[in-house]
Amino acid sequence: MTCPLCASDAPLSSFPVPGGPVDASADVCATCAAQIDGTPEDAHWRGLTSSMWSEGAAG
Repeated sequence: MTCPLCASDAPLSSFPVPGGPVDASADVCATCAAQIDGTPEDAHWRGLTSSMWSEGAAG
């Protein structure tokens, strides 16, 4: 599947969203999940410029 944050074609896993509704989560690739919890690499997050403003409904 395609990661909604970085658009990589990789397996996705559920990542908890703190501060959201109970049991809120987002399906993201392992690279995004690791960088959310660790040190982000600027180049990896450049895909947010298009994915963040998508007119498609969130899944």
